Amino acid sequence: MTPATFYIVNGPRGEYYAVRNHVTGKVWTERTELAACQQAQDEGLALVAGEKISHARLVELMISQVPAADAQAESAAKSDAPTRVTVRRVLGGLLRSR
Repeated sequence: MTPATFYIVNGPRGEYYAVRNHVTGKVWTERTELAACQQAQDEGLALVAGEKISHARLVELMISQVPAADAQAESAAKSDAPTRVTVRRVLGGLLRSR
């Protein structure tokens, strides 16, 4: 099983839950603790840590994965393949331009 962290997130509209895969950095969010734990189980993740974080911190964790997406886009561009625009790539570009 792949290790993952379980988060209780203090969001702008109340608490929600998130799970972050340690290997890929992928993050899932859910409205309930049970749904988040079920999602982790469905993905073959072992919850090895847990913490309370802010919504802003969770967004930072998600954005930290942007360089990997940019590297994949550059690789695809070099191979003359059509480039897919992803939310992470767009967000990363917007945040770097500030």
